[in-house]
Amino acid sequence: MTKKVARVWVTTTQAAAELGCSPKYLRENRDLFKRGTHYRSLNPRAWRPTYRWHLKNLQTFMAASDDPPDPPAADKRSQSAES
Repeated sequence: MTKKVARVWVTTTQAAAELGCSPKYLRENRDLFKRGTHYRSLNPRAWRPTYRWHLKNLQTFMAASDDPPDPPAADKRSQSAES
């Protein structure tokens, strides 16, 4: 019998998909989040570090935040075309 365990720390792509934002939004807005609580770097000295995100903490933070995440780029284009 195998038991599926939910992952606590997920990749940037997985976190973005769950939150409904783009991976770029998470990477470029890390200053909104707290290192060690919301994200961690797997290789902090790398030219482009790899991040892991604490999904539950991110969801709690985003739910409490007044500033919702930006929609993915495709949605922005369709919204500006409708205006």
